[in-house]
Amino acid sequence: MKRNVKDSVFTFLFSQPAEAKKLYQVLHPEDTSVTEADIKIITLKNVLSNGRYNDLGLQVRARLIILAEAQSTFCPNVPLRVTLYLEDTYDRYIQENGLWLYGETLVKIPKPELYVIYTGSRQDVPDVLRLSDMYMGDDTHADVDVTVHVLKARGTWDV
Repeated sequence: MKRNVKDSVFTFLFSQPAEAKKLYQVLHPEDTSVTEADIKIITLKNVLSNGRYNDLGLQVRARLIILAEAQSTFCPNVPLRVTLYLEDTYDRYIQENGLWLYGETLVKIPKPELYVIYTGSRQDVPDVLRLSDMYMGDDTHADVDVTVHVLKARGTWDV
């Protein structure tokens, strides 16, 4: 069995517009007016190169970017990985929308939400992972931080 088969199933499932909408509605039940047309799949894919790729990227309208990783094995390095995915996602957004970052006009970008969907059996997995927890040194202050929310799936996927 492929080690990443569960991730592949997750990626395939949520690349379907109807399923992406369901996931968004679980994360944002207050948004009752969202439609499949409001959700754009923006998952990073690198089929022919060794570049970065992530499990799932969604853009909801022009206001929100959701990046999610599926994991059956806990990995504390996800905040750094997701930060790099977010950088690539924003770079692509800037290029696709013809935005100029060097002018005097403030460029508006969609707000990010970052998630890990954990399906493993480990019980001591934290609810939040932070990039600042990865910094070396004793000083806990950081000018840059990224928060990744850990969603713990009930049960596991039987593939």
